[in-house]
Order: sequence, then C-alpha cells, then structure tokens
Amino acid sequence: MTTTPQADKLIATRVRKGANPAESAELLAELATSHTGDNLAHALEYQGFATAASAERAAHALEIERIDNHVTAVAALLPFPVEVEAEMGGLFTLQILLGSRIPDGAPDRAGINPHVLRATWWIETGEGEISEDSGIPATADPALIAYWLIQRAEHLGSPAAVKAHEPLSA
Repeated sequence: MTTTPQADKLIATRVRKGANPAESAELLAELATSHTGDNLAHALEYQGFATAASAERAAHALEIERIDNHVTAVAALLPFPVEVEAEMGGLFTLQILLGSRIPDGAPDRAGINPHVLRATWWIETGEGEISEDSGIPATADPALIAYWLIQRAEHLGSPAAVKAHEPLSA
C-alpha cells in the first residue's frame, strides 16, 4: 500500500502505541477515504493516530497530500502537455493548468475542492466564465478522471487540448 509522508507519520504514531503497522495503514486509508475535515480529525484522534492537539492539523495535511498525489496521477495520464501547480490563493492543493487563452491571462485549470462535504473534480476556464463540477468523487480512478478531463478540456477549447490537436508546420 502506497502512503504519503503524513500518513507514514500517523501510522508510526499509532504503531508506537502498540498497534500493528499493516492494520494501521489499512485503517488509515479507510478513514481518509470515508471522512473529511473535522470528522477525519476526530477519527484520527479516536483511533490513536493523533492527539487532540494535533488531529486537525494532521487531518488537513493528510487530505492535501492525498489530493496532490491524485492530481499528479491524473495529470500524468493526459495526452497533452499540462503544468501542475499549487493554488496558493485558497485551496492550497495542486491543480492542473490547461494553458492560458490570452497572454498573461489566467489559465484554464482543473482540480479538486477539498473544502466541501463531498469533494469532486472540477474544470474552469481562465477567467471563470465557465466552471463545471464533474460529480466524480475526488478519489475515483485516475483513468476515469483523465477521460472526463480530456473530454471537457477539448469541448471547452482549453489551450493545452487545442494545441495538442494542431497540425505540425513544415
């Protein structure tokens, strides 16, 4: 089972208290998949992964790491060139940049909003004229998300998708 640095820390905390490492990793994966925000923080505390003082911070770090890993996995499956960059103005997670329509303009982008009850994938055009929620859960199979993102980026005329289809000049 692949873990993140934050997950490794949480598992190590629980193992120091006498828990089994493999069972702890499995339980943590289950908790991180089924809980978010305050619920995840309480679950981490209750199951011995974190103290009351550190649970909220640990839950947030774990969610961000899991989202960032998922965004990176989806970006790697796209058939056109994209950039992956942290959006530091609000979500603080990695997003997939699909190119700018105008010089120095905001890029079309896609990502996951972790600050909602049921986190899903979204795509929007550079200036936010069009914003679509996929309805696809954040942790869905990266191939499914990549397929949806390819279809939507092409339909919206996102620069990365358009550029990928331009004929090569002689």
